[in-house]
Amino acid sequence: MHSLIFNRRRTWFAALGLSLILMLGLTYHLMAEDPVAFAKTVEGQVQVQSSDSSWRALPEGSLIKDGDRIKTGANSRVVIQTRRGIYIRLGANTEAALNDIVAGNRPGTVNLERGNSWYNIEPNSGNQGFQVITPTAVAAVRGTKFSIVHADTGTISCVCKGAIQTGRPGSSDTSTAETGDSHRYSPSGELEKIDLNDYFDGLKVDDDFREVIRQDARYGYCMECHRSQDMDAEPEYGP
Repeated sequence: MHSLIFNRRRTWFAALGLSLILMLGLTYHLMAEDPVAFAKTVEGQVQVQSSDSSWRALPEGSLIKDGDRIKTGANSRVVIQTRRGIYIRLGANTEAALNDIVAGNRPGTVNLERGNSWYNIEPNSGNQGFQVITPTAVAAVRGTKFSIVHADTGTISCVCKGAIQTGRPGSSDTSTAETGDSHRYSPSGELEKIDLNDYFDGLKVDDDFREVIRQDARYGYCMECHRSQDMDAEPEYGP
């Protein structure tokens, strides 16, 4: 009798263990192969659209799959983190699609249709060839921090750290932008190179940068990270 009970318990535990192994394996497969990112921070109105669904709200912590489109409203933003060491911040009134952001041989791509975006790409082999594509420009990176803004007036890129290669969609001609550089592409694809190094010192930006923003409002997105001050003034000490 005791032997029968023992055998039944052993069989039950074995079945339970097998079920747990299968569940863990399925969970690992889903996490490793399907979801490519998650919404680390969500502020305001942020929506997501998968290939087989309509637009829906994107709560903080939600998984984002390859091919998903993200859209933000006014005074809204979302920070997306991927398992490949990629951080993407989409600002207000922005729409973009995430493609091929998976571990493997394919480089990740963000198709930025409109709005403001900032990227922190960790320098590892899996991120080599990461691209941001807009209707008027392409930026390819390998371990850097940079921003891309696209509007009807064209595309601008600003490099916070590292370097990117920029060019026009479908063209093999590229140009390198390094720390402090900005590349501005017109709707027709003409490139203008701008050196912003004199305005920035780490996260500090000189008050004179406001004139740059006045001439091109797209540079106002830089102020989400940097704080303005008169860098020529004497430092103040004390309370």
